Amino acid sequence: MPTIVEGFESGTAVVPRSGNWTRDSSQKFAGSWSLKSAAVPSTGGSSVCTMNVPAGATAVTFRVNVSTEGSATNRYDPFVFLTGGTERYWIAGVTGWIQPGTYALNGATQITFRYERDSTADGGSNAVWIDDVTFIIPDTVPPGPPSNLRVTAKTGTSASVAWDAATDNIGVVGYGIYLDGAKQGADQAVLTYNFPTLAAGSHTVEVDAVDGDGNRSTKASLVVVLDETPPSTPGNLRVTAQGLTQVSVAWDAATDDNGVTGYRVYLDGVAQAGDDLALGRTLSNLLPGTSYTVEVDAADAAGNRSPKASLPVQTLADVEPPQVPTNLRVTAGGPYFFTIEWDPAADNVGVTGYGVYVGGDKVGGDQSATSYTFDELDPEGTYQVAVDAVDSSGNRSALAQLTHVTPADEPPAAPPNLRVTALSYTSWTVEWDPASDDVQVVGYDVAVGGQVVATTTSVRTLSWSGLPDDTEYVVRVWAVDHIGQRTTAPAELIVRTLNDFDPTVPVVTATAGEDSITVAWTSSEDDFQVVGYEVIVDQQTVHVTPGVDYTVDGLLTRKHTVTGLTPGATYDVRVAAVDSIGQRSADNTQQVTTVGLPYVPVATPVYRLGAWAGNVLDEHLVTWTVEKPEGWASSAPVSPVSANRGGVDGGWDGAGRHGPRRIVLSGTAVADTNLAMLAAKQRLLRSIHPGAKAWLRVADARMTRRVRVRLDGQIRITDDGPLAFQWELPLKVADPRRYAVVPVTATALIGSLPGEASATIELSGKYATIPARMRLYGPIQAWTITHEETGTVMRGMPGDASRLPADPRYSFTIDLAARQVLGHVPPEVWPEPRPGRSALAHLPAWFHLIPGINTITLAGEPVTGQAGTPRLVIEAYDAWS
Repeated sequence: MPTIVEGFESGTAVVPRSGNWTRDSSQKFAGSWSLKSAAVPSTGGSSVCTMNVPAGATAVTFRVNVSTEGSATNRYDPFVFLTGGTERYWIAGVTGWIQPGTYALNGATQITFRYERDSTADGGSNAVWIDDVTFIIPDTVPPGPPSNLRVTAKTGTSASVAWDAATDNIGVVGYGIYLDGAKQGADQAVLTYNFPTLAAGSHTVEVDAVDGDGNRSTKASLVVVLDETPPSTPGNLRVTAQGLTQVSVAWDAATDDNGVTGYRVYLDGVAQAGDDLALGRTLSNLLPGTSYTVEVDAADAAGNRSPKASLPVQTLADVEPPQVPTNLRVTAGGPYFFTIEWDPAADNVGVTGYGVYVGGDKVGGDQSATSYTFDELDPEGTYQVAVDAVDSSGNRSALAQLTHVTPADEPPAAPPNLRVTALSYTSWTVEWDPASDDVQVVGYDVAVGGQVVATTTSVRTLSWSGLPDDTEYVVRVWAVDHIGQRTTAPAELIVRTLNDFDPTVPVVTATAGEDSITVAWTSSEDDFQVVGYEVIVDQQTVHVTPGVDYTVDGLLTRKHTVTGLTPGATYDVRVAAVDSIGQRSADNTQQVTTVGLPYVPVATPVYRLGAWAGNVLDEHLVTWTVEKPEGWASSAPVSPVSANRGGVDGGWDGAGRHGPRRIVLSGTAVADTNLAMLAAKQRLLRSIHPGAKAWLRVADARMTRRVRVRLDGQIRITDDGPLAFQWELPLKVADPRRYAVVPVTATALIGSLPGEASATIELSGKYATIPARMRLYGPIQAWTITHEETGTVMRGMPGDASRLPADPRYSFTIDLAARQVLGHVPPEVWPEPRPGRSALAHLPAWFHLIPGINTITLAGEPVTGQAGTPRLVIEAYDAWS
């Protein structure tokens, strides 16, 4: 249907209108302009736009954007649409662009858009916009009839028709097809139609056009007559000309009731092209002296074909041989083959092939190609070859001849560009380019130092490893051809391994304790690269480091403490620098003796607190006997002071936090002199300072354990004769666990990010929950630390708070016992570790370790622009109740 659209895009109105609404570009549905209502004062009134209805329009649609104070229930400041004087639509409020609907005009000559405003206190700055006012005008004009209705194909039982497109004031959407007054199916858009099955006789075909409103044109009409009578047989089929390769024939015209449309010629039953109206045809490309059968039939417009007229014909015989092939020549060759070529020969009819001869014998059948290759020959052999031409009648030309001698088979050339492609202190690799040969190189023989190491190898490289440094080798390479001939003079190359020196000897400083030795050493130099150091005690490697140890106490550079040693024993201590190929620095062993114990045990276990020891004869010849170790050997159960809350922030995993235990050691001290007894009393009183903390170590035959203690009252001393006294040492232990002296450590090291790595730490203690310390080094962000056995996950805070760079001076220490996080930065940034609890996401899942296997997994994301291997170092002590 046609439409008239007023989009207000032009200053000249498409549809005449009146009123005080004006064009506006601040709000529009489409294009650049809309029509806006005029301002109405808050005291009330209206703004009206009236538009004339175009002739023939039956309905209208429009877009409207309302911005007024109204509501769904109160008709404040509405927009109203009217056709004639009838209100058809109203709305108030804020709508954005909407299309209310399609409104029938019912004969109205005007439509009205009106914005009304009341005088209520709720009034504000209100307006209405309209756009895309569309008048719908029905189409009543039919299309013109289709023109040039015609038959495009016809048989005795079918016909196809076509027509030219019809015209319409709006547009044609289809065509109706009628056969003898009956419509054939639905309307179609294409301009052709096929009637596949028609009865013989006359048929009326009609076609009309239809537009989008269903208006139909008058019909175009055509009468189609079907024909079933074939033409007569063409008469007097005869030969009009004859040659070696062609025959010309002619015939008289056939007759038909509707007219002959063409003739078709057949040669030995095969149709020669399509129909045409000529009364003769020349048949070419025939064989000389050959008999053929020629047939001709006629066809009419309905496709009916006549019976065939038939005639036997024969071409003239060919008795003339081809000319001799010229320019016979050798174009390629070697010791075992050669190729001949020749120019094409001429013939009165046409050459069909060539015969090839060697030594007077024909090689295979005739060929069409003008070249031939003789192979599997002998080097330095003499060969007589010839070529003749043959035509289709079997006539052969005289022979073209030549003599060829094959060359000798030469040995290969030496392999070129023998070169070193890789060289180290213990290995080398050589390569060479392919050698050339007049026939074929099948491999290479290789010798090193006069000894053949490879024969007829196809690989053009050789690698030699496990060699001493600074050593010379002579490499020779021969090429080998297909008959085993080798290069006369091989390619030769002298290769020398690099000269590598052992790392320089580190200078070692050893500091002995009672059961430990702390070893420090200087850096080593090497002509290649020092990759690490080995700390060796009594010929056993006890520690391996690349130069820097990452620990929970920070970085240790070329320093290590060997623990678990025997007091007063002598040990051989050495530090060896190791380079990248496994060479070690020279021996720098020194003997180190640990400090002897200042006492002799007289009973077990031995108790030590500072400089004091119990159940011993000390170096001052005072015997200290512990008679009652209350709280160590036996004590009441320790009760938790807070409940288990699943390990989240503020709660405790495992069995929870436990209260302190009290240890009271008491016994007898016996001296050999009164002065020694007085000195013993002083040593006991100085064993722990009031208010200070100290380690109480208890060593029995199986293990040494310790607890952190402080005084819980006064140390009591009571004389028991001139050379003895009773003593009592009251101690308080905040953490009831008893810990091993030597820690257990493990490190999780991530090779690349994003990624993860796990460390396994096995604890032999029996306490249900064992605290640990962890230290995290970057570069890493968005990290998580997971205790796999309990499934507990500790997470870093998103963003900068938990991000660590590659610089190892930046790290976090996480104390699982104290639930404390410390951030470490370079001292020039901040001299002391500072609280780092903000690095943990809320709520973090705190955890303790458990006896047996503990698997700690570190995962995280890379830090942009930072390269390195993030790691988590874990340290814990076996703990018992």
